[in-house]
Formats: sequence, C-alpha cells, structure tokens
Amino acid sequence: MLEQEICPPNFPIEFLSNIYYGADLTYDSVQKGDKRNREGKFVVNINDMNLTRLQRQRLIFLLGPRYKNSSKFKIVYRKYETIEKNLEKAFEILKLLYIEAKRAPILHPTKCSPKERANYFKKYLGRTKEDREIKRKQLDGLFEKDLNNFNLLKINEEENFTLDKIRDRMVEKFNQINKDNSENARNESLNRKIESKRKLVTLKKDEVLEEFNQKKKLTSKAFKMFVQNKE
Repeated sequence: MLEQEICPPNFPIEFLSNIYYGADLTYDSVQKGDKRNREGKFVVNINDMNLTRLQRQRLIFLLGPRYKNSSKFKIVYRKYETIEKNLEKAFEILKLLYIEAKRAPILHPTKCSPKERANYFKKYLGRTKEDREIKRKQLDGLFEKDLNNFNLLKINEEENFTLDKIRDRMVEKFNQINKDNSENARNESLNRKIESKRKLVTLKKDEVLEEFNQKKKLTSKAFKMFVQNKE
C-alpha cells in the first residue's frame, strides 16, 4: 500500500481492436467460432511501467511466452463471447502481472554485484559522490514526507483507502506532476531564449569570422559571400 501510494501505476496501455469483415459473410456456425472481432488485446511497454531492474526481470519471467525479447508485450484474451468481458479479463491478467512484478525488491544487496550497485547509484543518483549525497538527501526528504502523509491516512484506513479516495489522490498527484513538468519545460524554454538573445547581442563580426575560421566550418571567402555582402 505504501509503494502504491508513493509510486502509483502511471503508465499508458494501448488497446488494439481489429475488424474482420470476412467473418460476417460466412455461415452462422463459422461466425460463432470466429472470435477475432471480440478479442481483448492490450499492448504495454515495459519501459513505461517504472519498474526496477529486479521487478523488470520478474515481470519478464511471469510473462513467459508472451515476452518476445522486446520492450513491448501483448495481453490477449478471446474466450468470452463479448469484447467487454474479454477486455475485463485481459485487464485483470495485466493487473495481476503488475502486482506480482512489484513484489520484487527495488535493490537486493545480495543479488547484485558491486558493479551493478555502482551502476545503479550512478544512473539514479549521479555520477560523482557529491551529486549522489545531494540526491540521497533529497530522496530521503521526499520519502519522509510521503511516509508521514501515509501514516496520517493509515489512522483512518477504512475511510481513506476506498477506491474513490485512492483514485482522487492518484488523479491529483498526476495533475501536479504534469503541472510541474510543464512549468519546468516552460522555464527551460525561456532560459534558452534568453541565452540565445544574449549570445546574439554580444557577438561581433570579427569574433564570428575568427570562430568560423578556427572551426573550419566556413571559410573567409564563403563568409564574405554569404554573410558580409548581405550586410
């Protein structure tokens, strides 16, 4: 419950639906046996599921023959007579696979080599020791905050952990994440525009000519032809 509250399953699921017109032109017995128009089919990308290395390995093991050595896998179910029931069953299978995969630990110290642990810390915490220390403090603060919020919710568990309340908190969290991402993207775009304007203001013709000649991307003759003559 704590992990689902902190890191809810926020990943896209692609629904595939095929229409086979040829089945409607055959006999009734053939139409009843052909369930291709009623099958429930989902496509999910493992890279979008926010799984750790061990959780990813567990999911691949649970998929069995469904795993085709690709980041995407399919869940297909066609035993029922209606597409609604097939979709419901396919989604239930996907849900069970996800929950079972999340049971794997985030980082198991006895099942990881020193090189794997070092690569894990470099990838998620930073390349240098100072960056990793700063990132660890930030993550510890976020975890402490989420843990305190979870303990407050746990006091009145029957009321706070209903499906509606959980869904409302997930939607609120997703909206906040999207808002933060959009603000960060907007700030980065503004910073790039400011930097580009500063660079255009400070550049001089002699500096540009010297830079072109040093990098050998534009000769002096080409600079005069395409830039200086136009000015």
